Amino acid sequence: MNRGFKIVARVAGWVFAVVGVAVVAVTAAVLLVDPNDYKGRLVEAVQDATGRTLTLGDLQLTRSLWPTLTASDVSLSNLPGGSRPQMVHVERIEGQLSLLALLRRQIDVTTLTLIGPNILFEQANGAPNWVFASAAPAPAPVVTETGRRFELRVRAAHVWDGMVTWKLPARTKVVGIQKLDFARTMENGPIEAMSTLVYGDNKPFELDVTAQPTGGVMAPWQTQVRFAAFDAQATARGTLAIAGAYDLQVDGTAGSLEKLNALLPEMKLPVIKQATLSARIGNGARPGDLPVLGATTLKFVSADLRNWVPGMVLGSTSIMVPKVGGTASVDSVGQYAGTGFRLTGGVGVPAHPDGKASVPVDVTVTTTKKGDGSLALKGTVALDTLQFAGLEAAATVTTEALAELRPVLGAGLPALTGVRLEGQVSIPPAGTVRLRKVKLETEQGDLAGDGSVDLDATPVITGQWRSGRLDLDAMLDAFGVDLSGSGPAASTGPVIPNTRLPWTALRGPTIDVTSAIGAMDFQGEVWRDVKATVSLKGGRLQASPVSVAMPGARMQASVTLENGSASVALTAPAIPWALVARYAGVPGPVKGTVAVSAQMRATGQTMREMASTLTGPFSMTARNGQLSNRALIGLTQPALEALGIAVPAQGETRLACFGLIGAFAGGVGTFKTIALETDYLSLDGAGQVDLGRETVALKVQPMAQVAGSAVSVPVVVQGPFRNVSGALAADGLDKLGFFIDGLFGGDRSTACQAVPR
Repeated sequence: MNRGFKIVARVAGWVFAVVGVAVVAVTAAVLLVDPNDYKGRLVEAVQDATGRTLTLGDLQLTRSLWPTLTASDVSLSNLPGGSRPQMVHVERIEGQLSLLALLRRQIDVTTLTLIGPNILFEQANGAPNWVFASAAPAPAPVVTETGRRFELRVRAAHVWDGMVTWKLPARTKVVGIQKLDFARTMENGPIEAMSTLVYGDNKPFELDVTAQPTGGVMAPWQTQVRFAAFDAQATARGTLAIAGAYDLQVDGTAGSLEKLNALLPEMKLPVIKQATLSARIGNGARPGDLPVLGATTLKFVSADLRNWVPGMVLGSTSIMVPKVGGTASVDSVGQYAGTGFRLTGGVGVPAHPDGKASVPVDVTVTTTKKGDGSLALKGTVALDTLQFAGLEAAATVTTEALAELRPVLGAGLPALTGVRLEGQVSIPPAGTVRLRKVKLETEQGDLAGDGSVDLDATPVITGQWRSGRLDLDAMLDAFGVDLSGSGPAASTGPVIPNTRLPWTALRGPTIDVTSAIGAMDFQGEVWRDVKATVSLKGGRLQASPVSVAMPGARMQASVTLENGSASVALTAPAIPWALVARYAGVPGPVKGTVAVSAQMRATGQTMREMASTLTGPFSMTARNGQLSNRALIGLTQPALEALGIAVPAQGETRLACFGLIGAFAGGVGTFKTIALETDYLSLDGAGQVDLGRETVALKVQPMAQVAGSAVSVPVVVQGPFRNVSGALAADGLDKLGFFIDGLFGGDRSTACQAVPR
């Protein structure tokens, strides 16, 4: 046994002696060598391995059993056509060598340190510069002076103060490296890297990577990435190739996603609470393209999106994508401008986000307030690199009270009720929005047709619309338009207000609209077969022709408005008396129709200016009507008082005829025919009305009973609008410019002879 022990000990001693001699020999060789003598060989080896030129500054070697080789100002050339000559530049490289490994014919770098590396990844003439011409599964061997090959191995690496730039076709990214620790402890084993990185000039974050090769260097690597910052955590597992291809399963959580803005402020991440993400992502067709999204689930408890969409806050939300190019199902609740809603449905996700795509959309938004409303869209959305490029969809809007949606759609929304709107909508990224097969049903009426809205700098609105039934009174009320004139009137000052007219409204959009209405309710009357063409362009509004079916003939009208001027042409054979009486302030019921003909024009910036320039012929005539006694008193009070005729306030009187025929010039109306015949009073006459001065000067000859006989008695009606009075003072008639032949007697009125039949 002792002999055996001695033999083993002797053999061990021989081995240690041989090793010791070898170590001493190698150490001596290393201590005596000048590394600069091998620069040429090293440059050739790199040229053979990568097809690139290596540039080295001064090489230094420390003299110790653990020698450290230092290289300064190291560069690796870029591909021809690149944006700069060097793909890689490093201020200093330090490599600590293992002397024992040299006995195994290995250059074993136990620790490699890179200080100030600057690495550029880009495509030069369509080729990625990170793919080397002679890339191989293992590093190229180093050839010594004697022709003997040594294998190169790096066990661990440290990087300080570096920068990596990805200059890719789609976008450019810059990542700073504060520090990076790299280790590969086993041959063909996993590579592990732990880093502190900075994106752009922002705050640092931690990123750890483990990668296991599945073949050569260029083959896909089984990769696991771990990210952590603030209260956000994420992992990515899958394959990743040096050439840029990847297929990863990403899972992450974030308590407050907006905290990551401290790392990447330009993303402007919204305030999203308690978010979870599970997504399958892959590379696009080109390096740097947006990821291709596969099976994905995103959920969060709340999201404040008001920085992206003013007024938008989401609550519990779930978004699920089943596969690449699939449709994302959405279920979300939230508030917009204070109005609660729920969003359900689906939106397609393009298989290739960086290209042009057309994806389906089928979503419904339902409000949660009283009088629930809903908006449904079903069609396709065009995208260009995930940017909106157009919408073609069928749209349906329903609500019991449209005014409830004013906080969402704008304060100008009319107060329509029982609303259902449906039709086809085409929305381009810019330009003309087209509406087709539109059908609107409300309690105020219906509307159907086609139209378009051009949303350029000056909007253009066109359309052809038709309605079977329209309650114009209710419609105007819904839009807040009051035509009753029932507001409190001033007791002093001008009767015609000096209100400035809204001419600036004519400088709005360009409008070209035609409409046809079967039956229109307006001011208690039914107007049938209403047709109108309205155009507005360059501040000029023209409604022509406008026509309405009347008994025996159609009413024809045209209106032209331009800044400071207006003209109206009207031929109406049978306008309801009630409508005229209502706007004239005549009290009580009035029955029958009145014929109106006018060719009027005026200029001015206010109502008073327009009235004082009114010019053109005017006539209003009627036969066989009926009006209240109160209306008769209101119309003829000065003549009744002058003649002492008492008319009871209650009851009605026959309106045999009425006539007012004349012309205006500069705001002064001269009427050569003034005629009225009722059961209580008949009169005819002539006179003037000055709208600018607001005065009346008329001579009328009422038929009255004098001494038991019917005679014509002249009456002067004159004074300001607020105090018109009548008198039998014949001496005042000369002042009016009228010639008086005397009193005319008779037992029958001739007033209606001047009124056309």
